[in-house]
Amino acid sequence: IPTDSISTCIFMTGLFFGALGFGMISDRIGRKNTILLAGFLHFGANLTLYWIDNVWAYTFIRLLCGAFGKG
Repeated sequence: IPTDSISTCIFMTGLFFGALGFGMISDRIGRKNTILLAGFLHFGANLTLYWIDNVWAYTFIRLLCGAFGKG
Protein backbone atom coordinates (compact mmCIF):
# COMPACT_ATOMS: atom_id res chain seq x y z
CA ILE A 1 0.00 0.00 0.00
CA PRO A 2 1.50 3.34 -0.98
CA THR A 3 2.07 5.72 1.92
CA ASP A 4 0.36 8.53 -0.01
CA SER A 5 -3.01 6.76 0.11
CA ILE A 6 -2.55 6.05 3.83
CA SER A 7 -1.67 9.70 4.42
CA THR A 8 -4.81 10.81 2.57
CA CYS A 9 -6.95 8.39 4.57
CA ILE A 10 -5.48 9.71 7.82
CA PHE A 11 -6.11 13.29 6.62
CA MET A 12 -9.77 12.47 5.98
CA THR A 13 -9.99 10.92 9.45
CA GLY A 14 -8.63 14.19 10.82
CA LEU A 15 -11.36 16.07 8.97
CA PHE A 16 -13.97 13.88 10.65
CA PHE A 17 -12.60 14.35 14.15
CA GLY A 18 -12.02 18.06 13.52
CA ALA A 19 -15.66 18.53 12.57
CA LEU A 20 -16.77 16.84 15.77
CA GLY A 21 -14.25 18.54 18.02
CA PHE A 22 -14.48 22.08 16.70
CA GLY A 23 -18.26 21.89 16.67
CA MET A 24 -18.24 21.32 20.41
CA ILE A 25 -15.54 23.94 20.95
CA SER A 26 -17.55 26.55 19.04
CA ASP A 27 -20.53 25.89 21.29
CA ARG A 28 -18.37 26.77 24.30
CA ILE A 29 -16.20 29.67 23.14
CA GLY A 30 -18.09 30.98 20.10
CA ARG A 31 -17.62 30.70 16.37
CA LYS A 32 -15.29 33.66 15.94
CA ASN A 33 -12.83 32.48 18.58
CA THR A 34 -12.99 28.92 17.23
CA ILE A 35 -12.18 30.07 13.70
CA LEU A 36 -9.22 32.08 14.99
CA LEU A 37 -7.97 29.14 17.07
CA ALA A 38 -8.34 26.68 14.22
CA GLY A 39 -6.66 29.06 11.79
CA PHE A 40 -3.59 29.53 13.97
CA LEU A 41 -3.33 25.81 14.70
CA HIS A 42 -3.77 24.94 11.03
CA PHE A 43 -1.06 27.40 10.03
CA GLY A 44 1.30 25.97 12.63
CA ALA A 45 0.65 22.38 11.61
CA ASN A 46 1.16 23.13 7.92
CA LEU A 47 4.34 25.04 8.70
CA THR A 48 5.59 22.04 10.67
CA LEU A 49 5.12 19.82 7.60
CA TYR A 50 7.95 21.71 5.91
CA TRP A 51 10.55 20.34 8.33
CA ILE A 52 9.25 16.79 8.78
CA ASP A 53 11.49 14.08 7.34
CA ASN A 54 9.88 11.00 8.92
CA VAL A 55 6.93 9.38 7.14
CA TRP A 56 5.09 8.52 10.38
CA ALA A 57 5.49 12.02 11.81
CA TYR A 58 4.34 13.41 8.44
CA THR A 59 1.22 11.24 8.59
CA PHE A 60 0.44 12.33 12.16
CA ILE A 61 0.85 16.02 11.27
CA ARG A 62 -1.44 15.43 8.27
CA LEU A 63 -4.05 14.15 10.74
CA LEU A 64 -3.69 17.38 12.70
CA CYS A 65 -3.86 19.46 9.50
CA GLY A 66 -7.14 17.78 8.61
CA ALA A 67 -8.56 18.31 12.08
CA PHE A 68 -7.49 21.96 12.31
CA GLY A 69 -8.51 22.68 8.73
CA LYS A 70 -12.08 21.61 9.42
CA GLY A 71 -12.34 24.13 12.25
